[in-house]
Amino acid sequence: MSEQADVKQHASLADRVWVTYAGEVFDITEFVELHPGGIHIMLAAGGALEPFWILQEYKVGELRPEEKIKLPPRQTLTRIVYANVVIRRSAQMVLQSRKCAFARTQMRCTENVIGPGKS
Repeated sequence: MSEQADVKQHASLADRVWVTYAGEVFDITEFVELHPGGIHIMLAAGGALEPFWILQEYKVGELRPEEKIKLPPRQTLTRIVYANVVIRRSAQMVLQSRKCAFARTQMRCTENVIGPGKS
């Protein structure tokens, strides 16, 4: 049996990444790079990952019954996970893939110029 405190100690790649699902504990360190959502799976590192059924082969233990958590409704989880996602406007374009850096199109940049002869 694992304890929630044990799971919380495994919240980085260096410490191996553990998550819980339905009271079971999974070591997903090697799965992190394979995850279709990329590194976003790390949002659940050291905690609960609901609902995620594909992890059965990575199971390393089970939580004690008194330590199983009750999850909020799915809509609440979605709001929490995507709370910091940047929403881009259609007039913005991505300049690089790692960080969200945007540029306005040339036309938009010159529409409202204030300078000599303009008011």
